[in-house]
Amino acid sequence: MKKLQTSANLIFTSLFFIASVVTTGCDRSMQKAENAKENVAEAQEDLENAEEDYQTEMANFKRESAEKITENEKAIAEIKSSMSNVKKDLKESYERDIAALEEKNTELKERIEEFKGEGKDNWNSFKEEFNRDMEKLGKSIKDFTINNKNN
Repeated sequence: MKKLQTSANLIFTSLFFIASVVTTGCDRSMQKAENAKENVAEAQEDLENAEEDYQTEMANFKRESAEKITENEKAIAEIKSSMSNVKKDLKESYERDIAALEEKNTELKERIEEFKGEGKDNWNSFKEEFNRDMEKLGKSIKDFTINNKNN
């Protein structure tokens, strides 16, 4: 009888141990699944935030660029209005130069309006090139104004 009781205790202890291992394993698996769900949710939120930031950055850049283009238009208009003081032999050359400045400013205006944002890499490339062209135009306008005052 004692042997039977010892065998029963051994079987009961073994079953209890196996049940504990299975339950613990299930709990760990469930915890891993929960952690994975949380990670996916966080990643999705990060992606949405990144997209919002990208759209905001793009909108701000477009607004700032439009303001610079408007400033260029005003500067070019001022140059045009000062053309009455230019000697006749230089006037035709200045008019061509002013037309080229206007054309470049219009081109920049169209490029910024038409850009739709085709990915972060394209955006960064576009922005760098656009800024370089905008700076170049600004320098050309400034140089033209300085040269015009000297003549």
